[in-house]
Amino acid sequence: MEGQFGAYINMLQQTKSPDTVRSYENMLKGFERFLASYSCPTSEFTVEDVLEYVKMKSEWKPNSKNHFLATVKGYARYAFARIEMGTNLKGMQYAFAEQRRLNLIKAMPRYKVPREFVEKAISVNDLSELLHTAFKRSVPTSEKQKRTRHGLISHMTWKRIWLMWYLGGRKVELQKMVLDKRTFDPKTGMLILKTAKGKEVSTERMLFLEPGGTLELMRRVAAGTLNFGTHHDTLNKMLIYVREKTTIATPVTPHTARYTFITEMRKTLKDDILVKALVGHSAGGDMTAVYTSYKKDDLKTAMVKKHYMRGMFTIIREWLRKEEEIYGIPSGLSGRKNMEKATGDTEEA
Repeated sequence: MEGQFGAYINMLQQTKSPDTVRSYENMLKGFERFLASYSCPTSEFTVEDVLEYVKMKSEWKPNSKNHFLATVKGYARYAFARIEMGTNLKGMQYAFAEQRRLNLIKAMPRYKVPREFVEKAISVNDLSELLHTAFKRSVPTSEKQKRTRHGLISHMTWKRIWLMWYLGGRKVELQKMVLDKRTFDPKTGMLILKTAKGKEVSTERMLFLEPGGTLELMRRVAAGTLNFGTHHDTLNKMLIYVREKTTIATPVTPHTARYTFITEMRKTLKDDILVKALVGHSAGGDMTAVYTSYKKDDLKTAMVKKHYMRGMFTIIREWLRKEEEIYGIPSGLSGRKNMEKATGDTEEA
């Protein structure tokens, strides 16, 4: 390759692997031939040229389109850094025009890659099996096992799983969750969760905890007696271990909880925008528009009275009471009737 495309590839060879350089080079060679077909210099192509080329590549899937965009945007950054400001008015005007052209290319949005959550989610029955397996393996069957804990897993395991699937949060959001007077109300069950992806923290979202076992578990998180671990592999290894003791065929990871939440809450609520608000997804790129569409009562009703795990709310209370009998750990639950009245829940739910 010659010209600026060739210079860009030569620069990449200093920092990228041979396979990466080859893939970038192949992308730019095809685009170079496309530009040459109508005598457009590689140093003058515009956003419209990029879009026309992608449109011509009808066989490309979104991932291939995004790979091409990454290549072109990388070149734009390279060329932008090498723009020379002229010493006269004409030279400066040309430099500003080049900056504008390259900035528009750098700002091109990625193509949306469709994701099918259903394939990565587990069913409510599978979730029930996962929880029951984790709980049963944390409960001693003899006095000796109670004393030694031999063969038992941590009693935190089923509680972590419950909160992960109830909240539908990302692993990083749960492990870095900060609970204080502003972000958690132990009386009303209001929870402010920071929406984070990777190292980026963008905004916050409001959730509510059913005023029974789930709220009690979050109180324990706030008190420091329950946590999600700090190592990035803690939750992954925990789920791998528990799943191996079940009949669940689908791989289970921390993100499976999020996929399951989205899939099941879509069925329950029949309101995709509300589901986006609950998981911290933006609607058309505007997160503010999502939250201003719903009041606190809407969010609370969705998380308490219409939650897809509502049928299991009584189970968690029974497990907390059983732990109280075995270990003497206070369940933290108030009168049973008050809980059922608050959630609209009954034993048959």
